[in-house]
Order: sequence, then C-alpha cells, then structure tokens
Amino acid sequence: MGRIVNGSFKHLRVIAYMLTMLLCWPPLVAQAQGQGLCDDDAYYADDMSGVIIDRHGKSILYLFGGFGENAANNVRNQIRRTRDYDEVWMCSSGGFVNQGMAIGRQLNAVKATVRVPRGFRCVSSCTIAFMGGFVRIVEPESQYIVHASSAFLNLSISDTDSLDCREPGASKICGLILSTYNQPEHQCDTVSELQDPDADCLVIDAARGSNQKSLIGYRTRALYQMPPSPDLLQYLSDRMTQRQIDSTIELLQYYQEMLLSGQSRHIRQNAYSSLRSQFRPLRLYDPANFGQDARFLADDVRAINNANLVDRVSIWQSVFTDTELNVKRQLVEYIKESGLSLGPAGTDAVKILEAMVICQIQTQCRLQPAEAAALGVHNVFDAE
Repeated sequence: MGRIVNGSFKHLRVIAYMLTMLLCWPPLVAQAQGQGLCDDDAYYADDMSGVIIDRHGKSILYLFGGFGENAANNVRNQIRRTRDYDEVWMCSSGGFVNQGMAIGRQLNAVKATVRVPRGFRCVSSCTIAFMGGFVRIVEPESQYIVHASSAFLNLSISDTDSLDCREPGASKICGLILSTYNQPEHQCDTVSELQDPDADCLVIDAARGSNQKSLIGYRTRALYQMPPSPDLLQYLSDRMTQRQIDSTIELLQYYQEMLLSGQSRHIRQNAYSSLRSQFRPLRLYDPANFGQDARFLADDVRAINNANLVDRVSIWQSVFTDTELNVKRQLVEYIKESGLSLGPAGTDAVKILEAMVICQIQTQCRLQPAEAAALGVHNVFDAE
C-alpha cells in the first residue's frame, strides 16, 4: 500500500493514466523493497548523487544524499535521460530549499514517477523535491518527514555570511564586528581563508586601512563569541525576515506550480506581485507581535550573555528559526484573511506551506485521501 499523487487535476488523459497505473501497480508496490539501499552512508552523504540500478525488472534512477549547493547540477543529466529509467527513488536527509525546488522542477519537466520505497527516508528538502513528481508514491514503512522549520537546524559554527555596510542600519553592526575582532589573528586576508574551516581567522574587511565602507565577511561563530547586543540581534533578525519573505513566497509559488504539474501559466502572477509588495509581517521582536514565535529582545540578550559557547549556538539557532517561522505563519494568515486568490491549486499550496509551519509529518503507513487533501496534496489514490 502506498500513495500516488498526481499534480495535474484537470486533464482527463492524466486521470486515465493514473487509473491504468492503479490496475498494474500492486505487484510492484509489494516488491518495491529498498533493501541494501538508503543506508546511513547514502542518507547522510553531503551532496546528492544519482545512479541507475535494476530492481525487479525495472530500471530505477536512485537519487541519494543531501541537497547541498551542487545537488541539482550533480543529477541534472541523470534526470534528463528519460528513457534510461522507469522510476525515481529518493533517499535524503534534506538540505538547501532552493536545491530541492530545482530538482523538483527537473523531475516535473520529464514527468517522472517518484517513489519513497519501504525502508527509505525522505526528509526536509527531499519532500520539496518529491513534489515535482508527476506520479508520487510514499510506501508504508518509509519515512516522509516535513520539518516545521529547517533552514537553521544544522547551523554550523564554520558557516560564513556577509554584511553590506552601506545598507541602512548595517554600518553600526559592521562597526561592532570590526571593533570586537580588531586583532590581526582575527582578520582573514582572503575570502578563501575565511571559507576554510581549518583557518582560525573570523572576519575579513575588504576596505581595511581605508575610510571606505565595505562588505564585511564573517564566520558564524564570530557572532556567537561577541558580547550580545540588542542592536545586533534586532538587525540580524530583521535582515533574516526580509530574506524569508522572498524565499517563502517563492516556495509557495513552487508548490502551486507542482500541484499544477508545472503549468505555471494558470498561476495568477498579479496576486504574487501584490503579495510581495503588500505583505509586511510584524518583526520577531516587535512588542505588538504576540504570535507563537514572538520573542523578547531583553531576554535573549540576557540569555546569550549568560551562556557558554555551546548554548549560545542553540540560542542563535532558535532566534533564526523563530524568525523563519514568524514569517511563514504570518504569510499564511495574511493570505487567508485577505482572501487573496492565487489561482488554481493556490489554496492547496497554502495548506502545504501551513503544514510545514505547524507540524512534522511522518508517514509510515498509507496516507488516506482525506488526510492528504487536508494537507493540500490533492488527487491521492490508494495503490493496493
């Protein structure tokens, strides 16, 4: 038993195809055991790979590993070879959302049948890519897990970021960072050195030695080691909020596009333009924000100040994660309250986004059609 989800719900030819698949599927569903595959080495691999394997007389494109920065490029050619395989099997612990969307669009373009077989795990961004399947199947005794929020759950102290000191409000933060790390041993000489996880330096200032304002690069752990400042927390949270507005709207549109089997012409682009121009969420530390993700600035400053390095990492992670959730939750509420119509499948796309915010979905048995519909995934058929 599993589930088959068809992203196109208008075309009779697709429905006929689905019914044909249902009549022919039971032997394959019963046999689709991923034995010997999706072990920890494959599941936790840094970057995704794709190989063609044979299972029960079927040619399978087996995609495994994380959605790292090169995931979509790594598997693009394998996905394009539509005559080389019958199905795509997915095994991944997740990774970058943009890579999940890129692979999902590649799968959608070739009308791939995508499966999470028994014993497989498809988590986080893997579920985003999975939505690109023209036919989608999650088998019992597999794990299909949607995180409430995942962008910062694995935030590493070796990660790097940058600040443009010319941005409004950024100059003061750049000054805080540079004044904290003004010793030579903290200053990196090149971007490559900053990005080297074995290097000890923490900050690079391209305009060091001049009066010109510049782009400041820093290693994430530099923030954790700095004395906490209300200005620093407020600025970085606000900055993350702006990033999340754009990325969340992009993800919502992706879900709608995949539910329409890539038929983006049916999406109301003017509605998305309105969303981008008019949606203004309350900030995480705004006193008027009484949402589930709201936080008190003074409390966070005090907690960071009293914490050791390990606990500081956890606090920073929770600040960034709550910032992400704060945007997603308010976006869902805004669309519902405003009655904004995104076009066909728009309501279902909003449901999927909402499911990401409010819960963790772990499917280890058959997902009934009514349950799937409540999550925004329409046209679910039992395959047994």
